[in-house]
Amino acid sequence: MRLLVLGGSQFVGRAVVEEALARGADVTTVSRGASGEPPAGVTWLPADRTEPAQLQAALRDGSWDAVIDTWSGESAAVEAAAKLLADVAGWYGYVSSRSVYRWPLPVGADESAAVVEVTPAGGYASDKRASELAVLEHFADRSVIGRASLVLGPHENVGRLTWWLERAAAGGIVVAPDPPDRGWQQIDARDLATFLLDAASAATSGVFNLVSPRSDGTTTERLLTACIDVTGRRADPVWTPVDVLEQAGIKPWDDLPGWVPAEGEYAGLHDCDVTAAVAVGLECRPIEATVADTWAWMQSLEPPGRPPRRSGLPRRGLSAEQEQAVWWLLGAQTR
Repeated sequence: MRLLVLGGSQFVGRAVVEEALARGADVTTVSRGASGEPPAGVTWLPADRTEPAQLQAALRDGSWDAVIDTWSGESAAVEAAAKLLADVAGWYGYVSSRSVYRWPLPVGADESAAVVEVTPAGGYASDKRASELAVLEHFADRSVIGRASLVLGPHENVGRLTWWLERAAAGGIVVAPDPPDRGWQQIDARDLATFLLDAASAATSGVFNLVSPRSDGTTTERLLTACIDVTGRRADPVWTPVDVLEQAGIKPWDDLPGWVPAEGEYAGLHDCDVTAAVAVGLECRPIEATVADTWAWMQSLEPPGRPPRRSGLPRRGLSAEQEQAVWWLLGAQTR
């Protein structure tokens, strides 16, 4: 396979490149090089894809069997790439997001759920949807739109699983959101890469929710236990009622990264239907494997355990002040 990866040096793009090389693919990447050059064996075309002239120059002489695009910025970059590649690439895989669904996400929704309107003002959800439409316009029935959600794994640069691991490694009592059996849906970046490359090889086409099936059995307790186990069992979870978290000003999704309550407007974030993706081959590894591999990668860094964070993202994880507020509120309930 002659594969073009738009990006390819960070997190999901890196996972795609590594898996493609392991399969013997002829891999070309397009990136600015700000995060370093791609690994040996990859043809690197340096370009800033927000500059149309640079992107056009980089892609001028190539042709590819498949393209995988992990862009998460303004949709103009995807629109330009899809248009330029329409006649020189056979298939296009775009990593989108379940953020394209209208809020609140319906519990148990599949890919037919209503999506957001594209607006001139843009924003993450609108840009993702506009990018989907651009891919579908130019690649129609030779593309996959992968609507991922909570992406975890080695090389994560967004501060979700890495925060839980850092907090567990610090030890002591850890705020754990009740109930312990709250279900989670996530996907390892390597499983996302595998799905996309398999889809490219099989010329699969369609729109797919890409997170673990609800039958996977991942829960808050399983995730925290795995983090505590691999970091030396120095931390003890204190299961904390949702109303206490709310009183302490703790917001779902970011303050306790990836967690959302089982009821209310956030419930659908960890309750979606992935039947379509499973039917064409989606497989997700156990959360314990993702946790262990992510911690091993973090320990390989210098200094160990402190992964880089992508710029422009919100703060993730509890502050010391938020933790103290939880302990004070729990203490007040027992006084």
